[in-house]
Amino acid sequence: MDTHTISFGLYRLLDQHFDTVIEQLHTALQAAGFELLAEIDLTKILEKRTQSHVKRHRVFVVCHPELAVTALTLAPKAGTLLLCEIDVYHLDDHQVEVTVMSPLTQYGTVLESHLKPIGEQLSLRLEYVIDALKG
Repeated sequence: MDTHTISFGLYRLLDQHFDTVIEQLHTALQAAGFELLAEIDLTKILEKRTQSHVKRHRVFVVCHPELAVTALTLAPKAGTLLLCEIDVYHLDDHQVEVTVMSPLTQYGTVLESHLKPIGEQLSLRLEYVIDALKG
């Protein structure tokens, strides 16, 4: 399946089992040089709080250390722009949607024009990650 661009990032529909996509995502993130900062099981949190059944949903917060150091050297206030989020959502038995969002790619050039090359590099690495997912 193809990767699509949306206003806040990229998304891809995969005909794969949820756990397979999660494994592929871990591998692709590592290959692209990302550090996993958090893996949030949104399903468990929502089911615990609401006692409702929710389809499998996991949110990953990642950062690319080398690009982050470069960005922070240029713009020390850019810390929150360096955290990328990846949303993995179970649509049905064998279909999973993966959405990738990078604030630096979205807003970095508006807030700090000298962050544009870093945002472009980050965007390329996130595209690599989402394109590496098979299904």
